[in-house]
Amino acid sequence: MAAKNVKTRNATQTQLKLGLQTAATPSSEPPSPAKFPLGQANPDIEALKVELLASLRNDIADIFKKELQDTLGDALSTIKFDLQAVK
Repeated sequence: MAAKNVKTRNATQTQLKLGLQTAATPSSEPPSPAKFPLGQANPDIEALKVELLASLRNDIADIFKKELQDTLGDALSTIKFDLQAVK
């Protein structure tokens, strides 16, 4: 295989030209999981995706809630202080 550097807008990419190979070369990639028919996924992967998404949703909701409480709490404290100063 011959590598060729190609300059794009923001990066230099390496393109490989495939030549005829007489023997299969070992790959550094792990073997792929069993193939499932199109439209079907491994149930374990789907369960993991659902669990991760649910966890991320909870984490994001907690972060938004905390930030809103911090922001609104500061604003309310400022308003209370201003009202007491006016009295």
